[in-house]
Amino acid sequence: MPHLERVETALPPVTGRPGLTQGRYGDRGNLELVAPAVDGGMWVLWFNADETEHRSGAAVGEWSGALHFGDAGTVRQAVVTQVAHGPDFLEVIALGDGRAARWFWTPADGFVDGGQLPGEVCAVSAVAATPSALHVVAAHAHRELGHAVATLDRYPHVRWRTRMLGRRGDELSLAADGDQLQLAVRDGAALAVLRRHGGEWRTDAPPPGEWGSLAPTSGTVDVVVGTDLAGRVQLAVREGERWSDTALPWPGLAVDAVAAAWTTLHGGRLDVVVRVGDELRHGWHPTRDTGHWAAPRPVRSRVWLMPGTPVHRRS
Repeated sequence: MPHLERVETALPPVTGRPGLTQGRYGDRGNLELVAPAVDGGMWVLWFNADETEHRSGAAVGEWSGALHFGDAGTVRQAVVTQVAHGPDFLEVIALGDGRAARWFWTPADGFVDGGQLPGEVCAVSAVAATPSALHVVAAHAHRELGHAVATLDRYPHVRWRTRMLGRRGDELSLAADGDQLQLAVRDGAALAVLRRHGGEWRTDAPPPGEWGSLAPTSGTVDVVVGTDLAGRVQLAVREGERWSDTALPWPGLAVDAVAAAWTTLHGGRLDVVVRVGDELRHGWHPTRDTGHWAAPRPVRSRVWLMPGTPVHRRS
């Protein structure tokens, strides 16, 4: 048996807006986290959601080391989606200065450059996957929104076709539930919500309150997460046809960016990663219980490695 030691270290510094999703790997579905690197490109790491300690990579209940990928260009936002296609590939969209690049991850090849989305882009959603297509919404010139769709007949190689939505926005969050899509759009301090089912978009009732930012939120169409005008994490939950009042899980904490994902951990919970300066923190709420929000703690790598093996790597 090789000798493994448990090593703990801080993450490399990050910037911009991160992305979070629950993957299909591990015993219970690990979390996958991407964040822009301060020196260009992105870092990706995973949270070990297993209950049994296998001494392979991240320790149980901890984050892995980080892997750097992408070119050296500036990335302002990195978002990630687990899809069933491939099967079980990861889709990453990296937003830079006027461009949005697609990357996909395969178990055999790691991260593969999937090319750029068409046009000049100033804001972009994560990929949302329906059974027959991939979907991305992007803000183009003058903040005009376009819905890009790619069929899956040659996946993971895709060809995007874009239809303009006749609406503007500053930040976007797109989620899928079967064939249904939900698009949240921040325009100034207000949110708009659109739903698509059967091919047509319709405007839905928006969550209340003023919004300083909108977070990419995966895994559900019934939660919207972002920040208020003071930079505090806030969220609203759909209750039937209406939205709840906005909640502030950590009212004493101002953050620079936030990402969220509905996960199956602990019977179902909302996991949230925030960026404060160049540091990431991870908290959650057991949404099926009456428990309290877990205060976000710094994301650190706690991993099992052979002595002398680096914790963080560059591809």
